Amino acid sequence: MPSKYLIGVAVSLLLLLAYLGFSSPGAVVVNVDGEIKGPLNHGRMLLQGENFWLDQAALAKAELSYRHNQPQSQLELKQQLDRTLAEADARMEDIYRLYPQLRPSLAATRADALREQADEIERADFEATLDQQRLRRISELEEILFNIQNRIVN
Repeated sequence: MPSKYLIGVAVSLLLLLAYLGFSSPGAVVVNVDGEIKGPLNHGRMLLQGENFWLDQAALAKAELSYRHNQPQSQLELKQQLDRTLAEADARMEDIYRLYPQLRPSLAATRADALREQADEIERADFEATLDQQRLRRISELEEILFNIQNRIVN
């Protein structure tokens, strides 16, 4: 009769194989050279075959769509934030009309305006860096998708 240890190992191995056979990594795990990242993902590919590549193609297309739509999404978010800030400013003006002593001094207002300008300069530089990374990732994803589709066809 096999030992409990061997039965435990066998059951664990079967569970691992079932997991790898039916699970998705949930992200693109193929690099631009068409290589698969990580031993678990290699196992998935061996067990799933073409389904692994079809899943990777779908994940790459979904990420490509997300990256292409990112500027529009960010613009919509910024517009919503601007509307919210404008509403808050309007409410503050109502408060300042009722309680003029709460209004910040001219010097404090000017300092805040200068801080906002500095923040905007830094934000523009940061957004340019993020956009370069986004465009680089789009290029990578297009190459990855090309490699994946070649694997599916062959």
